[in-house]
Amino acid sequence: MISKGGSEALLHVLVNSSKTSAPNDHVILPLMHLLVKVGQRDKKFGQKAQKIGALNVILSLLRQSPTSTKHVTLCLWILKIFASHVTTGAVLGKNGTIKILYELLMPYTVKHTKIIKAATAALSSLLKSSNKSAVNSGYISGLLKLYKDWHQGDVFNKYLPIRKGLLNCIKNITNTKAGRKAFLDEDGMRILLTTSQVCLSSTSVDSVINLATKIMRRCHPKHHLPGLPVKSSLFILPNNSSSTITRYRSDGFMNFIKHSFTCSFKDNDLETDLNRLQPMPGLDRPLEELKQYEKLCPELFEYFQLDSKPDEDFDILPTETIAICSLDPSTHKVAEPHSYVGRSREDLSQMTINFEGLQDIKTQRGQCACSSAQREVFNRKIDIGNKLLEMRKEEIPFHDPHIYTIMAEKTKSATDYKTLGFPDFWGHFPPSCQEPMLSRKHRIQRCKIFDDLQRLVNSEDVLNRVVFDAEVMRYVNVLLILHSHVNLYKIYEYDLILNADINTDDQFQWFYFEVSGMKSGVSYRFNIINCEKTNSQFNYGMQPVMYSVHEAMSGRPHWIRVGSDICYYKNHYCCNEGAGQRGRKFYTLTFTISFPHSKDVCYLAYHYPYTYSALMAHLHLLEMSLDPSQVYFRHQTLCSTLSGNLCPVITITAAPKSGHSKHHHQFQNRQYVVLTARVHPGESNASWVMKGTLEFLVSNTTVAEKLRQLFIFKIVPMLNPDGVINGCQRCSLSGEDLNRHWSHPSPDLHPTIYHTKGLLSYIKSIGRTPLVFCDYHGHSRKKNVFLYGCSIKETLWQSSSCVDTTTVSEDSGYQILPKVLDTMSAAFAISSCSFLVEKSREATARVVVWREIGVLRSYTMESTYCGCNQGNYKVFTHYCKCSEADWPGNSKDNR
Repeated sequence: MISKGGSEALLHVLVNSSKTSAPNDHVILPLMHLLVKVGQRDKKFGQKAQKIGALNVILSLLRQSPTSTKHVTLCLWILKIFASHVTTGAVLGKNGTIKILYELLMPYTVKHTKIIKAATAALSSLLKSSNKSAVNSGYISGLLKLYKDWHQGDVFNKYLPIRKGLLNCIKNITNTKAGRKAFLDEDGMRILLTTSQVCLSSTSVDSVINLATKIMRRCHPKHHLPGLPVKSSLFILPNNSSSTITRYRSDGFMNFIKHSFTCSFKDNDLETDLNRLQPMPGLDRPLEELKQYEKLCPELFEYFQLDSKPDEDFDILPTETIAICSLDPSTHKVAEPHSYVGRSREDLSQMTINFEGLQDIKTQRGQCACSSAQREVFNRKIDIGNKLLEMRKEEIPFHDPHIYTIMAEKTKSATDYKTLGFPDFWGHFPPSCQEPMLSRKHRIQRCKIFDDLQRLVNSEDVLNRVVFDAEVMRYVNVLLILHSHVNLYKIYEYDLILNADINTDDQFQWFYFEVSGMKSGVSYRFNIINCEKTNSQFNYGMQPVMYSVHEAMSGRPHWIRVGSDICYYKNHYCCNEGAGQRGRKFYTLTFTISFPHSKDVCYLAYHYPYTYSALMAHLHLLEMSLDPSQVYFRHQTLCSTLSGNLCPVITITAAPKSGHSKHHHQFQNRQYVVLTARVHPGESNASWVMKGTLEFLVSNTTVAEKLRQLFIFKIVPMLNPDGVINGCQRCSLSGEDLNRHWSHPSPDLHPTIYHTKGLLSYIKSIGRTPLVFCDYHGHSRKKNVFLYGCSIKETLWQSSSCVDTTTVSEDSGYQILPKVLDTMSAAFAISSCSFLVEKSREATARVVVWREIGVLRSYTMESTYCGCNQGNYKVFTHYCKCSEADWPGNSKDNR
């Protein structure tokens, strides 16, 4: 009917009927009913009515029939439809329609409710395009009073559409800055908050409360983050200049947007152009330069004496440490935040393990090599630590506090951290039982938002007090600034602000901090108020993890998932002036903890921590546990990082059965598998998966022995040691995401990536291109474990390319590993796998190794922070004990 001109015909009949001296109700009323039904389906109905001249007709009928409920109601519904068209709504606003509709509204009554309902609906529709006049006329005050009156009178919730209509009117007025100011000036925040809190327990008014909440959140004034602008520490880069520092201190968010736009414009045909998608194997450096990497392939050149035994002296590493690129740490200096002045290191010569109730364990910073004499000095200075360790009866596999402390002493922190976390020193076991994911409470987000609004409305009840400031406590290894909000109703509540990654102004997610002096049985609420990601698994069952010193000293050293009332939502904070981050939106992670012991010392973390020192200690202990006649294990150094830490590279395969040339030939001609992890420091679960991979590969299981006999595993277990050491979320000390620099890595700014790519190029140059490459990552917004790979055909399909994929030949071998894992592992979700080569991922390890090195099976493996929603581990977290067959790359005690 609409397509055949039915709307125009009806409107013409209406206009013609109105021209008669006495319009016939038997014609007008049915006609208006038809207009309402047709208008609801015709998107251009208002435009047609304006062109035909029906607007004035409806307004005239409305004025002429103030007492006729049927006439007025139908006119109002038609006006609502007219106003849905922006241009028509603007015309109605200029004709004084807003005033006519507003005067039809009245306080709570049981009479004329149909007219009031239609009037609120029409007015809210009209205010979408004509809200300025409503602000100037002061209608916001009247609407708030009307809503409050209807809320108090409608005790049985019979007239919810009228209450929603009034809220929609207010909502449309507050679309403008002037409207929001008028709302606040009329105390609208308090009115809507108090009326909403009264009926929180009633599910029938959820739609009304949701609408009121949207209005309050929209009108909540934007506040800067408490304290000084969030600035990270500065690490002066090699060959630094003031321009270099300025570049890394500038607006990181805007730089990212600019870079993404530039790349998108330059490579806008990557996903649809077959020529650009084709792998282009080649070397990015001369063969002469690649020869240096042959030292990292000793399996190709070593002479084996199978009767040799490793040196059991702790001070001597069993395998040679070879540094390809040695960066002099003395050339790198660290400046204070907001300055370029280097710190004095004279008062930073000690590392302590601090926790309440126990004395400090102090050690003198040692050298890279640990002689017996140095170890005796070291042991004398940690007598207290030894006394504590005498109380430690349980033996944790592949963990030794003495070795961990020595490895920590060798670690170089860009910000001169000198405190050793007790959980890292003492060690931990997995929980004795499976931990289910947290069930989200109904309406928990609304409750948290109302608490925030309560702070604004009753600001006199909140005492803002800084209880810890990392800028003041400059030498303490804490990455959080705490701002206490002591509320008269909720006594213990803290707002925490995350520090940015070094040399950046963004990347806020990872946290790991200590709390002490608590009271048992009391609820403490923590709000991390400057998170960046738009959503989080904390809304879907994830919890922070906690380590209790009291529990550990009682023989129960566990990281356990804790917290109730967990919620992740957008807040009202914005960037501080001068931070250079326009348009930045922040999100709040809030959780409540009731600590089991008073005066305990507890550690809270985003996820199970895994430190660089833990990796180095684990590699040492792992090597000490092996039988060299069965397992060929070499621990070497790939390169030095920007701050002078060593980046390890591990070789694992089966030792040759004998010195016979046949066995040597078979040994040296095995295919390579290259594994990497932890390029993003905040993804600690990638290190736990890598830990399980290492322990499994050197184990005595039949599958592990078979894998060692078939392959040579080259493993870089931590691609970003500096980022891990300094508590970064995503970047290295250069302030960059290393996983976006595989295409053209810098030997000075990205040494670990540069030399890992060099090692891969060398293996390719000798005709031994790896069979598999896999980069381990953690995923914060998805569950389960899954792979990202590379496929030309699947990329062309998903990008709707005009290329005929039937003519494209492609090896489907990239599908084998995902299918195998899907049949073996209950945690693996093949439905989450993707093989799309995206423009934004062109410079990542997965894509570069596929395109430039020529590895068909090049993957990124993502492991969730949260848990599984399928298989045997559904609704459980990933901390539960998993069998080797069920969890990709993990051993039984892995977390």
